[in-house]
Order: sequence, then structure tokens, then C-alpha cells
Amino acid sequence: MKSAFPILVRGALFLLLVLLVTGFRPAGLFTAFAPIPQILFGLLLLACIFLRPFLDALGRALLTVSDRFFLCASLLLAFGLTALANVLVLDRVPHVTDSAAYLLQAKLFAMGRYTHPATALPEFFRPHFFFSDAAGRFVSLFQPGWPLILTPGVLLGIPWLINPLLGALTLWPLYRIVRRGFGPLAARLSVIVLLCSPFFVFMSASFMAHTASGLISLVALDQMLLHGQDNRRGRLFLSALLLGLLFTMRSYNAVLLVLPLAFAGLPMFFRHRFPFKELFGAFLIFLAPASVQFAVNAEITGDPFSYPQDLYFAHTEPDAHCHRLGFGADVGCEMEHGQFGFPDGFYFSDALGVTRQRISSLALNFLGVPAALALLLFPLAAGRLKREGIALILLLFSLVAGYFFFYYHGNCFGPRFYYEAVGSLGFLVALGALRLDGMLNGAARRLPSIRNALRALAPALLLTMLLFTVFWVYPKLWHSYKGFRGIDGNMRGILEESGVTHGLILLPGTGPNLSFGLNVVPPGFDGEILFARHHYEQSAQLMYAFPERDFYRLEPRRNRLIKLRKQLFDGVIFIKMDSKMPAWKNQGGFAESQNIQRYTDGRADRYQAYFDGHGPGAYFAVRQFIFEPGAYRLEANAMRGPYIGNWRLVVNDTPMEPEFPGYAKDYGFTNWRSENAVRLERGMAELRFEVTGKHPKGWAHAVGVESLVLRRIPDGLERPVPPVEDLGYMDRGRLLPLADIKKIPKLVLP
Repeated sequence: MKSAFPILVRGALFLLLVLLVTGFRPAGLFTAFAPIPQILFGLLLLACIFLRPFLDALGRALLTVSDRFFLCASLLLAFGLTALANVLVLDRVPHVTDSAAYLLQAKLFAMGRYTHPATALPEFFRPHFFFSDAAGRFVSLFQPGWPLILTPGVLLGIPWLINPLLGALTLWPLYRIVRRGFGPLAARLSVIVLLCSPFFVFMSASFMAHTASGLISLVALDQMLLHGQDNRRGRLFLSALLLGLLFTMRSYNAVLLVLPLAFAGLPMFFRHRFPFKELFGAFLIFLAPASVQFAVNAEITGDPFSYPQDLYFAHTEPDAHCHRLGFGADVGCEMEHGQFGFPDGFYFSDALGVTRQRISSLALNFLGVPAALALLLFPLAAGRLKREGIALILLLFSLVAGYFFFYYHGNCFGPRFYYEAVGSLGFLVALGALRLDGMLNGAARRLPSIRNALRALAPALLLTMLLFTVFWVYPKLWHSYKGFRGIDGNMRGILEESGVTHGLILLPGTGPNLSFGLNVVPPGFDGEILFARHHYEQSAQLMYAFPERDFYRLEPRRNRLIKLRKQLFDGVIFIKMDSKMPAWKNQGGFAESQNIQRYTDGRADRYQAYFDGHGPGAYFAVRQFIFEPGAYRLEANAMRGPYIGNWRLVVNDTPMEPEFPGYAKDYGFTNWRSENAVRLERGMAELRFEVTGKHPKGWAHAVGVESLVLRRIPDGLERPVPPVEDLGYMDRGRLLPLADIKKIPKLVLP
């Protein structure tokens, strides 16, 4: 009974973990996607009953292959699979806004720059996840480590091959760690499991930073485990160097990696003396690459411990500290992540839900069959784990526990915040299958009447997972990821078919669309092709700023370029106020883009700048480039309603009269025109909307402005807002008419 107690405890722990990760619905592990995997399991079980001797012989044959040959073949296969997925599925372009920003930053590094050049019209050119610094340059919120690794690929013209190479190399440290602790069969099965995992293949095919950080984490852990055996300082110092490199890529992951590294390095503390010199030397080596991050922080934010992302979210969110760890009403960035930003706050119960969501994503994307979660947890209930196994489990545990305190789910090709432990996941599934097989073989010896069925269960279960994933899940994901998040590689083909080699191309939709377009061309404003956001009538400003260029807009439904009629400045500057969000300045409130479809003509693309002011004196300000000097009057299409306060427009410290009376019983829009004029010179002007008070019946001090028009005296006073007109579509350098094409409404992405 005494010897059975540990088994009972570990079995109870295993069952508890299964209940937790399945949300106390464990039946879903075996009923998902019914009946296909269940039928497949039944057929494979029958086959394994008769073919178990063949499977044993296959396993022995696998062990006769040399380590070098197996690893080389596995690395080549992994590189081929991930590169193929990148070319055939992901079209060699980023599909996530994070990765688009990474690639753009790498292009800037390749040009010897850290920031994107300044522009007088930032609302047309600011990429997503970039913000404007004091000089007007665009600065990435992301850390520099991963874009630096991407830079050689940019210089060689093959940035899309960097992650497949790093993903393939991830198999090498995993194999080394598992082989030392659990033998060649477990190591080789771990590699095979990863090669079949969509999570591993598609993430390694992407432009995300997790593949590189996963490789660095495993190599650092491998070296630290070896240091625990042979006490060679070089291994400790290499781990410290890799930890510092990881700190420049994903600083929080570097902090979380300390736990498994500390466990792997425990033997050094039980030797004859405390390793003070070694630890101090390792700390200095860690600081060598980590200091790059501190220097970047100091240069961008003025504080070595404040990251550029802090400035970004301070500029784009009502709460400057929303993007952080922990719980509370102020945690979660609604402007950036919408409903996934927890606008009402992020709490412990929310963390449980987000973690369960990540685990559900893992169940689908790692091996397609949720039953893999049970195999993944099974090693905790059966057999010794050894140092190597515990270190790999701690790597997974540190990520799951660490990101429990982070509000955003981060699902992208799977739970990407867990990807750095993808080697741990492959190892646990492989070890779980081997230990389940060993346990069932032991039971088979005591139950000879069902011996063959018991011995067939584990291989049938593992084969079901692998075959179902390869032949059913992969085709589904292949189709799903083709054009993932509405992005594909068609832009290169569109440029070739149109014959356009010089000009400015307007892209519909939001900032992310522009980010993906920018990755087709070098950054800057001196290239043959420029991309900009299409703000419809406001896009005439681009024609004023770039009179030497031809202009085109992308028609996404037909994948073609429409040539536009060029406009010359005629004294009118039209501004869609939502294009100016986030505001240049906020005081006593926060300005944001707000959909006004229900208050206007029902068009889904109607937005306004909405400022939730806290009282008189609150204001928001935007900047506008003035193309030609002169005296200007201003007019606005502004909202009135119960929550709207009284406000005044101030242009370069000149108050414009009259004050706008914001209160009305019902919401609606009205035109306002200034009675006085203001003299403006060529260059940037500041337009400040100041709250002056509210009506006695008013409920708040808000400001809502849909559009603003600057009219130069006298030529622009009575002119209509200049339209952006289509001339025809481009086909191999020829301009063809649109008359014979059925009119299609413009595609506008909110």
C-alpha cells in the first residue's frame, strides 16, 4: 500500500490537471471532430493488434539510424516543410500586424536607420504599431532584437527564409536534451511529433519573433543543463549571452526563462564553494546584449527602463498603462484590441478564461486532436522525470503561469505566447505515448486474454493523432491560412499586371492594411512606388504634396489599380477628423475615432473624432500641413447632442469665433463656420478643440467632429470639396475605361 500511494497521488494530480485544462469537460478530449478521429482510432487499433510486431521492428530500425543522419534529415525536412508553408500558404508576406512591423523595422535597419523618415502628412503614412516621436519620425513599439536577426534576410532578399531556418534548428537542442535524459527513442519521437505539429510548422513559416526566441530558449537550457554536469564556464556564459539576446527580443520571456535556467544550474550551488565569480561574469555577459535594449529605451523614451511600447499605448489609449501585467480596472487596451482588450478591466476570472482559450487553441493547433492534452500531461503521473524532463516542464510552466497575468490572448497560428515551449510540448506528448505504452505493456503481461488489445492502444492513439493532423487538420488550416486575416501576396502581381512602375498607390481600410503594403517596397518617400492610406476626399492632400507623381487606388475586389485624376491645390484643405486619431495632444480627456453610422446616412465608413472631455479647459489638438500661405476661414461638420459640450476651435493660438453650442436633445450633425480668419504660413498648424463649458441641460463635456475644411480667402471660399475621381484601370501600362465594368461599392474596412 505504501508503494502505491505515490502512484495514487500522481494519478489524482493527472486527473485534476486534465479537468482544469478542459474546463471540467474531459469528454471533449475524445469526442471532438466526431466521428472522423474516432473511426480512425478504431481502424488503427485493429491494425495495431495484428501489426504490433511490425511496429516494434520499425522502432528498432529507427534506433539503428545514426544520430547525425536522423538530425540532418529532420532539419532538412523541417526547413522544407516550413519554407513550403511560407511560399504556398503565406505567400512570403507577413499576415499579422506584429510581423509586418517587424519586417518594416528590419528594412529600416538594412538601410542604416532606426526610425522611419518624417512626413508632413503622417495620417497617410504611419504604419501600424509605429508612433510619431517629437521630430515627427515613425518609431516602432517593438524591441530591436528580432528585426536585427531578420536584417540579413532583407539584405539577401530572402527574409521569408529566416524563420524556417530557425524553426528547423529548434529540433537540434530539443533532441540533445531529450536524448540525454530519456534515450534516443524518446528524442526521435519528440522530433517526429513536432514535424507533424501545425503549431510548429506555421509559426516557423511566419515572420513572428517567437520562432527565434524558442530556439534561443532551448539552446540556453541545453547549455545550462550541460553546465550542471561538467561545470564548464563556457556553457554558463553562453547561456547568459543567449538570455541577454532574448532580452532584446522578448524581455518578459527572458525573465520567465530564468526559472528553468536556475533549476538547470542548481548543481553549481552544491559544489565546494559558492560560484560568485561565475555568476558575476555571467551577469556581465548578459548585460552586453541587454544593454542595447536599455540604450534604445533611453534614446526613444528618455528612460532606460521605459520601453517604446509605453509611449505608443500612452498615445493611443485613454489609460497610458493599460498594456501591462496584473489585474485591475485599468488593465487592457480597448483601442488596440477591442473586446479582447477587456474595456471593463482584467481580473482573475478573466485570466482563467483567457488561459482556457489559449489551451483550447493549443488543443487544436498542436496536434489537432484534443486528446493530445491528456498525453501531454501523462508523464506527470508515470515515471521519473529526471533533470532534463523537469527543466522542459518548467519552461512550459513558466510561460503558462507568466502569461496568466497578461490580458491579451495572443492566438496566432495557435497560442503564440506558449510557442517558446513548443519543444517541451513535443517532448511531453512523445514521453506520454511511450510511458502509456509501457504501462499498458505491463498490464498486458498480467492480462493475457486481452494482451494484444492493450499493447495496441498507445500506438493506435499516437498514430491517430499524427495521421488525423497530417491528413485532416493540415488541409483545413492550409485553406484557412491562405489569405490569413485578409492578407495575401497579390500586391506584387497586381503591380506587374498593371504595369505601374512609378506612382503613389492608395490602399483602402485601416492602418494595418498600409503596414502590409509597405512591406512590398523599401521604406521612405523616395522610392519608385509609394503606398498610402486612402482617406477618400482628403486624399487630395497627397496630390498637393506629391504633384510629380501619378496616383492610383487599389480596388481589392478586382485586384487591380484604378488611376485617379490629379488635383492641384485650389485653396481648399479637407480633413476627415477620424484620420487624425490618435490626437497629437490630449488634455483633460481622450480623443478617439468613433463610428457614426447610426447618426448619418448609414454608411459603415462614417467616423468622427470624439473627445470625452472631463470639464471646461479640456482639449485635444491635431496638426495639419498648410500647403500654401494665406488667410483661412474654417468650417466643420460637428455633432450636437445631450453629451456634447460647448467648444471653441483655436488655430495656432488664435481663437476662432463663434463658440460651438454642442447641446441638443437628440444627436445629429450641423455645419459650423468661423466668422473670423487666421493667417497661416506654409508648414504645420495646430488645430485645438477646447471645451468651454456645457448647456444647463447638457450631461457632459464631449466634442464630436466629423470633418473640417480650411478655406483660403478668396479662392477657396465657395469652392466645393475637391473630389477624388477615377480615370480608368491599369492593364500592363495601358489606361482602360471603367464604363463597361459594373459599378461595385468601395470596400471599406472599419
